Amino acid sequence: LYIGDDTNYTAPEFEAIVAEAVGSRPRLVLSLPGLLVRGAAEAAERLTWWKKSPPPLNRDKARDLVAGVWPMDIARAESKLQWAPKVDLQRGMFELASWYRQQGWL
Repeated sequence: LYIGDDTNYTAPEFEAIVAEAVGSRPRLVLSLPGLLVRGAAEAAERLTWWKKSPPPLNRDKARDLVAGVWPMDIARAESKLQWAPKVDLQRGMFELASWYRQQGWL
């Protein structure tokens, strides 16, 4: 279950928010054809099966990478749970990064 604010973020938008929260810059984002990403994932799985360690890219992660935007619809949570987000993603990430710093993790 994922509950957030009612904004749908692209992967680059999400990465920019996280990078800003932790005091970094977003990495270079490459736009590759989905077929190439899925093919590379399958090749990585086949080439690393004997190592008994996970490949650097697998088919599940490839599916996530080529999905684009993961739509978030919080209408059911709002109606059934009478729930509404108290903070948006940006504020939440800044608060999370602050907490990580206090714990010495960042």
